[in-house]
Amino acid sequence: MPFWVSMTNSELLKAFYSSMKESVETADRLFTTLGLLRQAGLEMDYEKTQRLNEAVGELNVKLEEQAQSRYSISQKLGCSGARYSQQLIERLSGETQKQVADMAGRLESVLGDCKVRIEDQVELMQRQQDSVKELIEEVALDIKA
Repeated sequence: MPFWVSMTNSELLKAFYSSMKESVETADRLFTTLGLLRQAGLEMDYEKTQRLNEAVGELNVKLEEQAQSRYSISQKLGCSGARYSQQLIERLSGETQKQVADMAGRLESVLGDCKVRIEDQVELMQRQQDSVKELIEEVALDIKA
């Protein structure tokens, strides 16, 4: 049974905020790891790339678990759907609303930065794959000639 089942609304809100804060920290680590992954890819360091890919996968799983936790908590607070965080923020007021909205903004921002880094990594891998294909084709032509 999840820990938040018997919590008050105030405790649920604190747990939701803590989960968002943890997700910001996890996403920051993901952003850093993606940068290291790009560098390892440029250096063609297979072992480091593999190790960093595993770390990226683990961080993605952690982010998904944190998001699921927030969603479950938000449901307990009467919010659901794709915009559950925004629904929750709209129900709050004053300093609490500002703090939760700021943390949600930080999370959205760092996740956006991660998305850009992932897109860059995919592009790098595609260029490397294209280069390898060209080399294979050149070698194949050399062998036939």
